[in-house]
Amino acid sequence: IKPISTEKSHLNYFFPSLISLILMFIAILLGSSLVMMEKTSRAHFRNFISPTNNITFFFSTYLTCIIIISLQLILLFTISLSIFKIPIIIFSSNFLSIIIISLIIATLFTLVGMVIGYLFKSRETATLGAISISSVFFIISDLILPIESMPSNLLFLAKLNPFMVGNTLLRNVILFDKSLFSLGNHLYLLLFYILLLLMISAFIIGFLTKKHFSKIQFKLRKK
Repeated sequence: IKPISTEKSHLNYFFPSLISLILMFIAILLGSSLVMMEKTSRAHFRNFISPTNNITFFFSTYLTCIIIISLQLILLFTISLSIFKIPIIIFSSNFLSIIIISLIIATLFTLVGMVIGYLFKSRETATLGAISISSVFFIISDLILPIESMPSNLLFLAKLNPFMVGNTLLRNVILFDKSLFSLGNHLYLLLFYILLLLMISAFIIGFLTKKHFSKIQFKLRKK
């Protein structure tokens, strides 16, 4: 029998869920906020008519979110090791797998937040939408109700819930020392979500570009 953790504290077992929860809320809120800041900025029209590709602005927002989230993860790991004495991250044999899974989860929820920012027109509604989506992901997970007690239709949604999938991946890697290549369908599902969100983002950006060009042509014809 291999124990899950040698520590007596229940915090060791809950720590992967804590990482997933922090990544989800911060990434979604940060992604939507940065997109709304760019859309409502005075330099938005100047950036729009510049020869810079829209993909450059998209990935610059994404990289900004990932850098900020990475710094917060480093701070979280440092506090967990120094204050709460949780060495399962730094001294784990799967440390590289933990970092890769964390970045994949952060990428997924950052794209969710950016899509929310592109869809809404004001900061207030974007923030409300980001909090609502995050709350739905959190409620339909095994952190609130055990999977066994869920109805069949809600259980199907819970299995497809990206927060629950990411939480399962972190638990397998951190607590059970599984390698990155043995994670199977859960990892493929997150990668599929990321690809789907990239396609949705490209469609929304293309639609907004056409909409801006139509407005400019209408103003020029009116003059």
